[in-house]
Parts: sequence; C-alpha cells; structure tokens
Amino acid sequence: MRPALLLALYLGDQMVSGALPFSSGPFSIAAVLLCWRSSIVTAKMLRRALIAAVILLAAGFLGARLSGTPAAAFFVATTLMVTLMWVIGAGLRPGTDLLITPRMALIGVAIATAFMVLSLLGWDAQTMILKFPTNRGAGLFTEPSHYALFVMPLWLIAYQAQQYRPILYAALVFTCVTCFSATLVAFGVIAIGISLFLAPVAPQRVASKFGRRLSTVAAVAVLAYFGTIPLNVEGVPLHTYIKDRITGVVNAGHAEGPNLSSLVVLQGVELAQLSMVESSGLGVGLGNFGLSEQIISQSDYKTLINTSTANAIDLNLRDGGLLANKLLGELGGFALLIPVGLVVYLRRIRNLPDPRSRHYHGAFAAALLCLLFVRGLPYFAGPTCLALFSMAALLHHGQSARARRGRPRSRGTHALPCESGSAKNSSPDANLETPSDHTDQQHLLGHVHEH
Repeated sequence: MRPALLLALYLGDQMVSGALPFSSGPFSIAAVLLCWRSSIVTAKMLRRALIAAVILLAAGFLGARLSGTPAAAFFVATTLMVTLMWVIGAGLRPGTDLLITPRMALIGVAIATAFMVLSLLGWDAQTMILKFPTNRGAGLFTEPSHYALFVMPLWLIAYQAQQYRPILYAALVFTCVTCFSATLVAFGVIAIGISLFLAPVAPQRVASKFGRRLSTVAAVAVLAYFGTIPLNVEGVPLHTYIKDRITGVVNAGHAEGPNLSSLVVLQGVELAQLSMVESSGLGVGLGNFGLSEQIISQSDYKTLINTSTANAIDLNLRDGGLLANKLLGELGGFALLIPVGLVVYLRRIRNLPDPRSRHYHGAFAAALLCLLFVRGLPYFAGPTCLALFSMAALLHHGQSARARRGRPRSRGTHALPCESGSAKNSSPDANLETPSDHTDQQHLLGHVHEH
C-alpha cells in the first residue's frame, strides 16, 4: 500500500499543487509522514538539526532586514520544514530504505506516458486543473522540462531490471518525439557522467564502452539534425530548437526577439548576486528569494523581461531559474557548502556495497544536479524531496559508518520499507544485475550509455 501511495503522490504532485493556493508542499509532508516510522532519528541528530535551523533562521532574519526583504512567516515554515525533511532523510538507511523500487518506477513511467498520450489526444490533465491551455501539454506535468525532472529518475531506477528495458526504451523514444526538452537531454548527459564516476571497473574499459555508445548516439543525432526527420518543437524544427537552446544563454538576444528561457536564468544569477551583496553575504532567508523590492528594482534582466513580454509580466522572480541561484541568494555564504556536500555525496554513493542502492541513489544524484544547474523545482516538489532524502541519508550514515565498522549488525537483512516482500530480489525484480552477473560489469546506472 505504501509504495503505491508514494508513487501516486509523486506523480500527482503538480496536479495537487495546481489545485491549491501554494505552489508545492503536499508531497513533502506526505513523504515525511510515510517515512517517519522507517527513519531512525537519534537525539544527537535532532540536536544538530535544531542548531543548524537556529543558525539559518538568525542569519536569514538579519539578511532579510539588511536587504529590505519582508521576513514573512513562510520563511520560518520553509526553514523548519527543510530541516525536518533532512532529519527524516538522515534517519533512513541508504542500503535498505529505497523508497522506489524498479517495479514501482516502471509503473510510474507507464502512467506518465499514458497521460502524455491522453494529452496528445486532446485531454491534458494540467489544462483541466489550471483552467487554461498549457504551452506544451505534458500530461501530469505543467511543461516538458518538468516531465523530464519527474520521470527520468523513475526511468533510471527501473532501468536496472533488465526485463524492463525494452519498455523503457520505447517510452524514452516516445518522450523524445512528443515531449522533447533541453532538460531531458541535460538529464541524460548528467546521468551518463555520474555513471562513469560510479562505474566499479577499470577507467579504460568504461571509456571504451562509453565511446562506442557515444558514437552510436552521435550518428543518430547527426541524422536527426541534418536529415529530413519531421520533428518539431513548438513549431520549430528540432535542429533549430536545439541550437537556440545551446546558444541562448550566451546570446540572449535574437533577431526574432530575446530568448526568455535564457533571460530567466540570467535574471536568477543577477538576483542571487544582488541578494548576496544586499544581505552582506548572509542571504535573504529560505523561501524569501525575489521578495525584496530593494533587490529586484536593481535587476536589468527583470526590466528586459518586462519589455519583452506583451503584458510586461515578471517571470521566475521567486525561483531563480535554477535551484543553485535560489539557494545562493537565500543561504548566502552557507550555500558554498553545497558543492562540498555534493562531492562527498557522490563518493559515498560509489562506496555503497549493494548495486541496487548505488543505482537508486545515483538516479537521485542526477536529479539533484539537474535541479541545481539545469532547471529548478520548488524545495518541496517530489524529485527535490526524494533527492534531499537520499543526500541526507548518505551524508549522515557515511559519517557514522566508521563507528559501526567491524561490529556485528544488530539488525537482520531488512526488506525495503516501501516494498513489502521484496527483501531479496523478489519477482519481478529478480533479474537485477549484481557484480557477479558478468565479468565486464558496469555500475547499473552506467547502462544509460545504451541510449
């Protein structure tokens, strides 16, 4: 019951949030409640988390005051909720508490694809909720980039089961043809990079396999780019769309008009820098990004976006375009700890002994990097929440591993908390690869090279 409920809430996150007056939050609350009993939280963990929360609240209040940002109650609620999510995630065991199994992930991909088919047939779920047509229908999600951020982690988790791969390939091809986005491509590139980092075989063999896969992908890409394949994105030929998205960030102006997506990212960078300066490096507080008139009135990109839109509307002031921009503006100097945490996080994923857990955490590591540096989602959205759980679990248990090393395990082998009866490769996930499957074993996430 619990895995199905978690998956349903994950897939319906944007639908539920769209029907509520706030942008997101229900999934994170549900995930905390569902994982509460599985999470082993100690008094020491709580004490550290409370100290960190007090420091962030104090710095945020002071930074908000210096920058002219209204320190609303939402700032306190956001800080406390993020702290609670971190504590619950830290209490999960990274080797056994895998909240989504390959079977459930496959079901999630199938459901998302089915709703995409319905969207193409004229019944778009988001249009029904929002009461106005979406720019590009993406089924359960508000736009194609969000589709990629929600569905690709499920795709990667399901991919570790060999018997699911034909279905997954078909779903990926269908998504590329009907719901193509630059975020989808970026997610794939990041996943390949992580798989190379995590692969437990000789680097030269990884490079050889990756080279063969890359050659195949490059050949297909060249044919799609220069050929006559009738693929269009928003009425623009695919090769033109890709070129514009790649060059858009460094060339925000075009003959037809400025690229708004690029301007949004540049505006986020500018607002993050202004927030740092105006708050004396303390940040404006979690959830307070884009609220200070003292800051946003200095933004040249905001002015450019206003003049580029027919109704002089503000775009993405609150989310910064990328999660990295938002975190830098809200946490100030504390955000500089995030790259250090990411490096430690990836190294601890690589050191996990179980391929299944390495693959699961690797999928959410790819999601986290994509959220930070490619396309952001709110803090409490489904992918962000599960990625935070994953990172907290690895950072906490990596710290305490030395204390447990050499001691007999006081607990037996646990079944996955969200998958009753699946303690040990139970059907239909029995065909998961293990290091003994073949001598040329790559890390399970590394098979994303086959795209």
